[in-house]
Amino acid sequence: MEKLKNKAMRKYTTLLVWSCFYFLGNTQSLQDAEKAYKQENYSQAISIWNLHVKDETLNKSLIYNNIGTSYAKQKEWAKAILYFEKAVKQHYNNEKAQLNLKIVRAKLNLSNENNQLFFVNWCLSLLDLFSIFGWQMICFLFIILAMLLYIIKKKNGNFEFQRLFYIFLFFGTISIIIIFSKKSILKDRNEGIIIVSETYGYKDTNMNQKLGLLKMGEKVELLENLENQYYIKNESDSAFWISKKSVEVI
Repeated sequence: MEKLKNKAMRKYTTLLVWSCFYFLGNTQSLQDAEKAYKQENYSQAISIWNLHVKDETLNKSLIYNNIGTSYAKQKEWAKAILYFEKAVKQHYNNEKAQLNLKIVRAKLNLSNENNQLFFVNWCLSLLDLFSIFGWQMICFLFIILAMLLYIIKKKNGNFEFQRLFYIFLFFGTISIIIIFSKKSILKDRNEGIIIVSETYGYKDTNMNQKLGLLKMGEKVELLENLENQYYIKNESDSAFWISKKSVEVI
């Protein structure tokens, strides 16, 4: 039994040590990325930042914006747009990413008109007031307060407590809706960016009859997904079949 305990202790100690090294390594890597960027070694900075985009503890919107800026420094405009779009998708209120996106789109003579309804913009801004974790904490707080008020109401029969109970329950429910909406937006993969300069749209999946030329950096909606083709709608509301090699998903 004592041997088993010692073996388990060694195992957990090893895991703890490796975890510490991993954490320190990640921290150093982010510092290396910033150092590489300042030294104008943009390719190295991009490679390091890309290693960290799956880390849920980091600000993904900030990292995507940094990657986009690095591509813009190399004049890879379509890639820059792709990552600025990723940054805005992660955090709609990221004003720096929104500004960078407008600047790069202007360089490619793409429209910067916001065609979304005011209500949609307002909803997206509301979702991004807090992170998913922040909304979860708010939801938890409202539900706990509602439960406490329900208990007090049962004991005292106070009508005012009953009213507050329904108010807290309502806001708790709204928070749950916001959490699922935010998660749904982050999981959506129905938009992409044209990343090559010569991108033709075709009438069907055989790709024989050309219907039009899409602009590099243009944002498209992915309507159908086949093995090698996407059926897309471009910013002019025209629909085409295009090769998957021509587009990267946001």
